[in-house]
Amino acid sequence: MTVTKTTYLNIYLIINIQKSKPRGYFPSASFVAQARHLGPVRARLQISVDSAPAHTRGHSVAAYTNLLIAICTTLYNSDNMKVLVVLSLSVVCVFAKVTPDYFPKCKRSDPQLDKCVLDAIENMRPFIKQGIPEVNIPPLDPFTVPTLKLDRTAPNLRLKATVKHAKAYGGSDFKIEKLKFNLNNKYVGEIKLVLPKLMVTANYDVKGSRLLTLDINGKGRLLGNFTGVTVHAKGSAKPITKDGVEYLQADKIITKVRINNAQVEFADTERPLAAASAATFFNSSPGVVLDILNPLIEETSAAVVKAFVNKILGSIPINEVLTDDAPAA
Repeated sequence: MTVTKTTYLNIYLIINIQKSKPRGYFPSASFVAQARHLGPVRARLQISVDSAPAHTRGHSVAAYTNLLIAICTTLYNSDNMKVLVVLSLSVVCVFAKVTPDYFPKCKRSDPQLDKCVLDAIENMRPFIKQGIPEVNIPPLDPFTVPTLKLDRTAPNLRLKATVKHAKAYGGSDFKIEKLKFNLNNKYVGEIKLVLPKLMVTANYDVKGSRLLTLDINGKGRLLGNFTGVTVHAKGSAKPITKDGVEYLQADKIITKVRINNAQVEFADTERPLAAASAATFFNSSPGVVLDILNPLIEETSAAVVKAFVNKILGSIPINEVLTDDAPAA
């Protein structure tokens, strides 16, 4: 059994709650004496929690038991402290699992593994839309990308831009058209999904850039509406071990992206007239512009998907989603 970050946060909170004397709680004289000695131990616990990396999941129960014994030794061997130890160890036992209870599992040897994963995704759709912070799944509506750096030179395109606070709305309405997994020798997967509508807002700063003969430099805010977005992604992953626990890490992801139609607006603070001309050009011939931008779109989407996937995979031990035993009914 391993202790999760949630576990030792709960241990810290148990001690902190007793020290802070919540409303309606009146400590005994002996407990007040203990509280005076809680400061340095509380500091040690807080350091343990705050300095632990997000992926830390492998600390043994024995290590935390020893820590609790040290606390008991420091605080006196009273009945109140014995209660604290029992509560803390109970937290260890209850919260050792990383994934929420509603998180699905699939059997490795299931001949219908693809269907199991597809059903799991559909069952998780309401939770995915809002995000699942326990396993680093961010909300899909909107899906936020804090910063993107774009730098590409290609035929008919020279682009150097910084995009910030990008938000995409409509991602939770995805429809999966194809899903395949192969767990023989290596973790390999393929997915094809369609997004009927996607609205994107972002702040942009573009310098030294041209599209065909059009100057596209400027700074401001973008609003884009995209319809019929198809994303076909293929990737592979490898198992890695962190603190004695096995996780997956994506090592290669390739995406193909197709967009049926798009319309954009630019609220440019530096060159409003040039931005209006660029928007008119784009909106009159979106297919032409998207064909030119497509290699950059695919390269950027692959990088975003890989970072997104690895953030999630780095939080979920393999054995909590892929089991050798049949999932519980």
